[in-house]
Amino acid sequence: MLAVFAVLDFKIISRLPCKKNKILQFQLICGFQFLWSGLVDSIYWKRIGRRKTWLFPVQISIGLFLLFVSLGVESFLKHKRVWPLAAYFFILNFLVATQDIVVDGWALTLLSRKNAGAAANCNAAGQTLGAFFGYGFFMALYSADFCNKWFRVPLGNPARDVGMVTVSGTFTFWGGMFIIFTILIDAVFYRKYPLLYHKFGNMVFFR
Repeated sequence: MLAVFAVLDFKIISRLPCKKNKILQFQLICGFQFLWSGLVDSIYWKRIGRRKTWLFPVQISIGLFLLFVSLGVESFLKHKRVWPLAAYFFILNFLVATQDIVVDGWALTLLSRKNAGAAANCNAAGQTLGAFFGYGFFMALYSADFCNKWFRVPLGNPARDVGMVTVSGTFTFWGGMFIIFTILIDAVFYRKYPLLYHKFGNMVFFR
């Protein structure tokens, strides 16, 4: 998700005047997540578990906040209101960076020493996929020319001056995905198949 939002940030910044996009770039705080990583790792509710204390609330918060941002992001972009955009993305990047801290810590305890190297591989693969969906895939469907040439006209539909996706629609989609998958993992898979975690020794690590 860091890769997806980094690319979306870049796309939004590129639509603003030079002086204003310099202001917006200050909200990219993922490089400073070490400042609160110790708190995330040390403060937790023992009954729930070290990772779940942070993971599920943060994931749900990201989903809800994405849905909230989708309501006004197009208007702010149209009128070039940089300060609300900076505030939105500061909070969003803070939440995603916190999620990254939790997932990295979870990977250290979840994986055995033999498979510890897989964490870096998964992280690299996730960054690559995130960049693809956040930039290549999103930019292609956002472009009216691309959509007209490869989708609308070949299918017999009239050309339009807008793409098949919008910034607000993208935020709505990812917000819904965050909430749905978080609920599925916690309320369905984790609770319905607890023995599966125990069988592979993951129940304690997941907590």
